[in-house]
Amino acid sequence: MAHLVEAQLKRFQLDPETFDLAKQIYRQIQVKTAPGSGHELGAGVIGIPAISAYLACVHLNSNDVDYTTAATASCVRPGVFKKMLGIAQNLVEIEPPDSRSEEYDGNGVTYAELMQAFKLRQYQSVLLGWFESAEAALLGSGELRGSDLKAVRNVTLLRCVVFAWVCEVSKSQHIGPEMVKLKFELPNDTFDDLMKAMTAACSHIKAQIRQDRQALLKNRTPASSANPTPTKPRADNSSMSRSVSKSPSKSALKRKLSALDGAEQNTPSKRVAFMKSVPEVDEGETSEDETMETPSKQRVRLFDDGAAATVTPMAKLRPEGSPITRSRSVSKASTSQRTLDRFPDDEENPMQVNTPFVVPITKSATAMPTTPRRNRTAPSTPKRTPGSQTRGKSTPRRNGEDDVEELVLPPRYRPVFLDHRQWYARDPRIEKEIAMGEELRRMFTEKFGQSVIDRYRPTAKT
Repeated sequence: MAHLVEAQLKRFQLDPETFDLAKQIYRQIQVKTAPGSGHELGAGVIGIPAISAYLACVHLNSNDVDYTTAATASCVRPGVFKKMLGIAQNLVEIEPPDSRSEEYDGNGVTYAELMQAFKLRQYQSVLLGWFESAEAALLGSGELRGSDLKAVRNVTLLRCVVFAWVCEVSKSQHIGPEMVKLKFELPNDTFDDLMKAMTAACSHIKAQIRQDRQALLKNRTPASSANPTPTKPRADNSSMSRSVSKSPSKSALKRKLSALDGAEQNTPSKRVAFMKSVPEVDEGETSEDETMETPSKQRVRLFDDGAAATVTPMAKLRPEGSPITRSRSVSKASTSQRTLDRFPDDEENPMQVNTPFVVPITKSATAMPTTPRRNRTAPSTPKRTPGSQTRGKSTPRRNGEDDVEELVLPPRYRPVFLDHRQWYARDPRIEKEIAMGEELRRMFTEKFGQSVIDRYRPTAKT
């Protein structure tokens, strides 16, 4: 219905029930007197709102609009108004007023069932009061008219609308009108119309709901903040200490806890592992290990052992348990400056331990002075075998110095036009054709002679 028609009906100042019935009558007259229906009103269409208001008052026994008032408000001549009124009375079908109570459904869903269906477990008594107040305000207002009056006869639809509206006003985040509509399969248009009627009729209920909600929030917030857990900080500290003790990888937390305790952290260093092998001595004194482990003393002791026991050269290839081997194994595990100072650098004293061959030395050779820089061989040195000479050629001692120059490789040589050779090479197909031509030439030469071939040879013209 157009807003203009509703505005015309409101000027009669009808009560809500009469107003709704007047709109219903207007729709029926408009449809049944449309062009082509056989009951066209012509220019009297402008008087339909006045006729609708008059017929509604007649059926409801209301004195709001009488015949004279309706005829004057219709803006048509009295004869035309009387004719139109007769046509409208024959076309309009109005249901009796008592028929609404027969269609009223009193066995619909309850608010308790709705709260259980949508899992509203808190403040159920408060919510139930809001629902009942909103329903009473809606039914007592004049916003329900026409089709809305028929809709509210369905208690399930009415209570679902009230439930959705209250949840929306109270800002229940997980419940909205669409959820309620889908769950109970309610008609969209009717549901939306009733929601609009609720908004228009229950403004004071909306303000009351929001006020009650603010009071509930204020009562809940101090209760939750006034009783803090007294043991919560201690639990945090203990949990932090437990996590630190169970997590050895968190070195930062370990250092933090040790700094808080004020205890010095005695972390063992690497030098503790070899303190036994390097005893501390006073300045000016010489320990027994230093005297025995000098390079010159080691060589003298080695030569004395070799002179005392005659050992074949092959047996001396892999000396086991020698003092040099023991001292070398001890020095590898040590990284202190004292241990490193015992052995000079390779440039100063290039002493080779694992030599491919060892020449046995007699007692006369031990009397000869030996130095690390120069090796002297006694006159009574036995003649080397071919196998020992072959091994001597590949000694790391002798080749180590000569290989320095051999490792310096000359710069790579590459021809300048190496990549251009492909452009001067013949095509394999051409070579095949040339070979076939040479073979034919040889055959013709053998058969006809060289003179015949020279006869057909092309000559240059001058």
